[in-house]
Amino acid sequence: MDFGHEFKRKVKLSVVILHYQAEPFLKLCLESVKRATGNIPSEIIVADNHSPGFDPAVWTRKYPFARFIRFDKNYGFGKGNNLAVKQAKGQFTVLINPDVVVGEEVFEKLLEQAEKSGNPGIYGIRLIDGSGNLLPESKRNLPGLFNSFAKLSGLHKIFPVKALNTYYNVNLKEDESGPNPVFVGAFMFFPTRTFIDSGGFDERFFMYGEDIDLSKRFWDKGLENKYFGNLIALHFKGESTPDTPEFRQHFIRATELYYEKHAPRMSRLIKPFIRLLFQLKFHAKPKSTAHHHRAQQVYYLGKDRQNVELLRKKFPRIKHIASNEWTSLADGSKIIFNVNEIMFSDIFLKMVRHRHKKFRYRFWLPEEKLIIGSDHPTEKGEIIML
Repeated sequence: MDFGHEFKRKVKLSVVILHYQAEPFLKLCLESVKRATGNIPSEIIVADNHSPGFDPAVWTRKYPFARFIRFDKNYGFGKGNNLAVKQAKGQFTVLINPDVVVGEEVFEKLLEQAEKSGNPGIYGIRLIDGSGNLLPESKRNLPGLFNSFAKLSGLHKIFPVKALNTYYNVNLKEDESGPNPVFVGAFMFFPTRTFIDSGGFDERFFMYGEDIDLSKRFWDKGLENKYFGNLIALHFKGESTPDTPEFRQHFIRATELYYEKHAPRMSRLIKPFIRLLFQLKFHAKPKSTAHHHRAQQVYYLGKDRQNVELLRKKFPRIKHIASNEWTSLADGSKIIFNVNEIMFSDIFLKMVRHRHKKFRYRFWLPEEKLIIGSDHPTEKGEIIML
């Protein structure tokens, strides 16, 4: 893409959020980004990919600390982000999805690392789902014929051995930091100038695959692509992406395009198998475990006990607990966090530490009268209006 403007480093960090039909989650995302940029000369750009009914003026009145733009059509992930970054004025840019919630220290720590590095490329962090489990796409290897086949066919799950699980970077533990070839587009941090000089995302990818392609191009240039397992963000995942035949075709076409671009000879041989494997994958969709652990009790974790009475309108059996009491709760309990009274980074650490308990976490934004959460990364989350 021809960015067509002179790059000026007016701010340290540009946070770019490409939005599509995920307004409740965008509200939580903006609250976390506001906190994470509090000590940084920064700008927040929300670019809407032509969501029905999205009004930038309304959002600007509610969130004056961000800049809202709405495209005239849905340009997809790659071009949509390219258009948004075209307006970015930060020395560094971080792309995040609207269903991502960041910890308070994430951006500051990444900036520190990037400024120490002589050759920063793409930086990624540990992404967890709504239950505190690692999302394996946080750190991936470059796709090849063998590791892609093992993943698409499900062999890596049938035979959970390291040799069949090389699509993901299993050599790097989730809490470690180190070089990593490929990052997911839900969270990508990079020098803005480097992104622009690279041409940005390849816009032939409508969605899916463009993050792998960009990561490979940075990696092949010898830039420092690095994963930071000590930094955590929550990705509810899939809130902007409907599971429809159209979007499944985008997934298949992205895989074909990647091999056409980076392994043209091989692509001619494997193209029929790619479509077959994807069809098998889509028809063998894994059963969700989201409702296997019904909440026996709902608990409110916050400082103000008066809020319990307000929440009781929706949750008649809700109980108030202190932050040091919840570890003794029964598996599957639903826990509501008041995000005004607890740091996101503290919440994430608790979620990771107690993920074996399979708690059902909900985030309450009192000023929005909104409670949201997600129990499974392949399903839409729960949205409750008070």
